Parts: sequence; structure tokens; C-alpha cells
Amino acid sequence: MPSAAAETDHYVIQARMRVTSGSQTEFANLMLAHVPIVAAQPGVLQYELYQSYDDDRYFMLYEVFDNIGSWETMHAMPGTDQVFASIGPLIESRDRSVWTPAPLFAQALAVPAQRALHAVTRSFALRPVPLRIWRMR
Repeated sequence: MPSAAAETDHYVIQARMRVTSGSQTEFANLMLAHVPIVAAQPGVLQYELYQSYDDDRYFMLYEVFDNIGSWETMHAMPGTDQVFASIGPLIESRDRSVWTPAPLFAQALAVPAQRALHAVTRSFALRPVPLRIWRMR
């Protein structure tokens, strides 16, 4: 892992999960229920859920936070532990990567720009339900 992220660095989580057979729709709906908790957090810049075209049991959650403190705050919000408890039994395997900007890119991110929160975008064959919440900075 690179050196500890500065409090102002973006903090990116990329989690890949394989759910148990037949639980795809239930998993996506439980993740969708988490949107109000995520949308309530000012430090959340992006929150998206993707489902694999190759194997519909694989999901990828992509989250971008202003900094590690925003991530910690979101995970301490009431309701977050219930979401994790409800999706836990549906997850067969999981891996997670944590990312922060490379030093030169971190300098570029310091320039004010418009950013958006993409709550959860579900676009798969079962039931397409696009949902986007935009937050301008």
C-alpha cells in the first residue's frame, strides 16, 4: 500500500463480489436500499454498482470519497451495519482494492472542478433501474 493518504486526497474503494446463485436481484435491491445512507454523506463523490456481462453473479462496487475521513464517517452511519449484515450471507467471495491518487494526479485534483455523486446505477437484464443523484461542488 502506498504511503498513508493525506486527509485531502480522494479515497477510492473498488470491491468485487460474487453472490450466491439466484441471489442477484436480492443483492442488487439490498444495495439500492443503501443509497439514502450514501446520499446523505457530503464527502461521497461517487457510488456505483455494476454487474458483469460475462457472469451475472459478479458485482463491482465503485466508491469515491473526498478523503479517508469521509469513508470512515459513511461506514459509521446508522443503518450501514444492517446493510452489511443483510448482504453478507449473499456474498460467496469478495476482494477489495483501496486507491488514492498518484502524486501528480493529486495535484491536478486540487483544482476546483464540478464533481458528481452517482448513487447506484443498475443496468442489467433483470430489471434496469437507472438511479443517479448529482451533487455539484
